[in-house]
Amino acid sequence: MDVAGLEGDFPAPIGRMLLNLMLLGAEALPGGGVVTLQGRWPGQLSMSAEGPRLVRPGALTACLAGAVGPPESARDLQAPLTFLVAAAAGATLSSPEEGDGRLTLRARPAAAPSRL
Repeated sequence: MDVAGLEGDFPAPIGRMLLNLMLLGAEALPGGGVVTLQGRWPGQLSMSAEGPRLVRPGALTACLAGAVGPPESARDLQAPLTFLVAAAAGATLSSPEEGDGRLTLRARPAAAPSRL
């Protein structure tokens, strides 16, 4: 776990989101590796998981597509939970293009709803 790139203080909801991002990253590395958290809030935070046998956590693809729903099994729990915790903290999660052996998720403040 590498958290040296985190800057500033975080409100409790963002801290819970970071904890869940760490758990999601660890789940992606059954063969070992490094989970890195970096960034500043408000702004952008990122979690990168990198290792020799990276496995995309169950339900992550559906969550990134906006389909956060009940998990099919206990193995599919962490991704929806992380996305729900992020939403409760006022953040959205996205994943840029990643290569083999690496998973990256970015957290940004959610856009304020437009008023009519």
